[in-house]
Amino acid sequence: MNTYTQTDTIAAISTPLGVGGVGVIRISGADSQAIAERIFTLSLKEVKPPKYEPDRVYHGWIHENLTPVDEAIILYFKAPRSYTGEDVFEIQCHGGITVVRKILKLCLTNGARLAEAGEFSKRAFMNGKLDLSKAEAVLDIIHAGTERLCQASALNLSGRLAKKIGELRKELIDLLSLITAGLDFPDEVDEPEYPLTAEKIRYLIGEIDNILNGATSSNLMREGIKMVIAGKPNAGKSSLFNALLDMPRAIVTEIP
Repeated sequence: MNTYTQTDTIAAISTPLGVGGVGVIRISGADSQAIAERIFTLSLKEVKPPKYEPDRVYHGWIHENLTPVDEAIILYFKAPRSYTGEDVFEIQCHGGITVVRKILKLCLTNGARLAEAGEFSKRAFMNGKLDLSKAEAVLDIIHAGTERLCQASALNLSGRLAKKIGELRKELIDLLSLITAGLDFPDEVDEPEYPLTAEKIRYLIGEIDNILNGATSSNLMREGIKMVIAGKPNAGKSSLFNALLDMPRAIVTEIP
């Protein structure tokens, strides 16, 4: 049975495992600073941890009982001005598989638990840092297979979709208030101009339909389209395929 709670301090590797220049481990929660203080010092000769201030970068060493693990930098984001809305420490070390896993293990043995998949974004949503449209946009950007999907997702992450939905919601509430007041208090308020009200409702329905149609297009970009280019030999199937990709993927020749 899952006994995890929102108050747990969590940690996870934020970069893909592999050989690279930089690996990132993120810690989020009330105990994140205490964990950072146990495993990071400005130098191996200085046992006392730095006095952390938000929005600053600290260079030093990750250690296990003052035995060096890796040279690293730490960034501190103080709640609520962080991705999750909690205190967040981000460790940037060298990007080897072994060292990144070792640093994560140090975080876990010093009080954090391993974050579940998507838990950082879940906490951002629970703490009001992301709405549902932005949370979905984050996931789409991570898994985007095309530049077009990445661009569309970035626009949603910037708040475009949430803003539009908020505007429509306000207009619907205003319209509902006007109609309700006219029905409940006909002697005290001016009677609504029902032809204009009906026109407004049709307009709002059209705007909602546009959003839903946009969601269908987004699903096509997200999931892709399975298609077959069929035709007689030398009809130009490979040339069409290359033209659609805008790159010479299929072998073509001028010789029939």
